[in-house]
Amino acid sequence: MPERHASDGQHTGSVADDDILFVFETSERPFHRASEIAERFDLSHTQARRRLESLSDADELEAIQTSDRQTVWWHKRDLVVLREEAAGYSAHDTATGVASAGDTRPEALRNLAEAIEVSDGTGTHDAFPEFDGDGSVELDSDRRTDPDADCTDRNPFDS
Repeated sequence: MPERHASDGQHTGSVADDDILFVFETSERPFHRASEIAERFDLSHTQARRRLESLSDADELEAIQTSDRQTVWWHKRDLVVLREEAAGYSAHDTATGVASAGDTRPEALRNLAEAIEVSDGTGTHDAFPEFDGDGSVELDSDRRTDPDADCTDRNPFDS
């Protein structure tokens, strides 16, 4: 990890990707410009932009160009979609494709966490045969999520 100047929090030496990602993960604001990263780590604007582009190429950051000369970067976060259904709540983890349901929001999220733990990475679960891996959950005939509305392709920053 690079050394920090005691007086201003700036970094010297090489900057690890994890140091840059840490800024995105812990800041109050979910987005940053290359100039902010450059200032934080004592890099040139070009160096910061190249590092951010590299992290974007590695699928760690997303970017959108807001003007001819301005790009905004943000950290890709796992997104859980929680919806109120007629018979309770459904929860869908877009990173893994795992879905769950419960009578209350906490129960749906607990069930999702448990389902992710036992998931084999394909969205199917030996311990939870009611999860079929296509975004739908069938606990009984009255309780089913809409597989066409699973929000897996929607970016929260798109308008």
